[in-house]
Amino acid sequence: MPPHFNLDKEDSKRLLLEAYNFGINFYDTAIHTEYGDSEIKIGHAFNKLRDRIVISSKARAYTKSDMEKAMLSSLKNLDTNYVDLYGIHQISPTNYETAMNPDYGAICALREAKAKGTIRSITVGTHHADIAAECSKFTDIDMVQLPYNPLEYGLYDSALTAGLDKNKVVFHKILGGGMLPALCSISSLLHFALKEKPVSALVGIGNFYQLSELRQAYEHTINNENTILLPHSECNRCQSCICTKGINISKLLRYRAYALSGFHRWALTGFTKCYTLKCDRCGDCLTTCPRSLNIPLLIEEAENWFHDLVNYKEVNK
Repeated sequence: MPPHFNLDKEDSKRLLLEAYNFGINFYDTAIHTEYGDSEIKIGHAFNKLRDRIVISSKARAYTKSDMEKAMLSSLKNLDTNYVDLYGIHQISPTNYETAMNPDYGAICALREAKAKGTIRSITVGTHHADIAAECSKFTDIDMVQLPYNPLEYGLYDSALTAGLDKNKVVFHKILGGGMLPALCSISSLLHFALKEKPVSALVGIGNFYQLSELRQAYEHTINNENTILLPHSECNRCQSCICTKGINISKLLRYRAYALSGFHRWALTGFTKCYTLKCDRCGDCLTTCPRSLNIPLLIEEAENWFHDLVNYKEVNK
């Protein structure tokens, strides 16, 4: 588990085995530097059940040498001699050419590891519709992870339009990184994702209460139809919007949604990183939004929230 859940090794083992007994057999994690000690705890919990579960891990490693180091680290942490699925985390337009270079990119290391049996399948994870579609065309990439929830489903729709092979899709961020249960029930969020019939849907679990909630939600979801009621005024991250000044509108509005849901730390960190160019309210983006959202107004709201929070933190130091 990531360290903010504060579960020790033995409590994590009990939680993971309880999840296994419930019927969960697919465990998605990432290298130590990204997901804390999650790999170590999964390895500790399942060292005697290795052949009964599927483990997927990943790394923000985009060159061959970096990916080789990452896989060795994961094998050690997971206490296993193979990983079922291993892949490139957060592949994007800025690292795509490097990562997918057949000679020195991460994909080269993954192909070699698969040939040796160190990994059994290759995966990628991305937040970019065009990248998801392109990666799904590779015959040796078996899984593409995409976020899917009521505030981000537009990314999947746009990826399908761009040629995404939906048979390779696994959804993650079903709960919006833990944000969306504040807006609607977990069962409705599960239903929202499962109605698209993905290969699988990954739901984060950090403690026993969340596992219990998930179990009840799953049992409710498969027996009931649920309706998601979220404002039509929200961005769904379809990534159709274009800013002639270079602002990443869909990412910016994602952090706006975090802020409105009370996740101020995530929103502040993300907003600070992505809002390096100031919107001049030119309105060029208005013609590119398929939902006719007033994007300049939404950006202005995000700016006002950001400045208010920064000022509040300064006053209360």
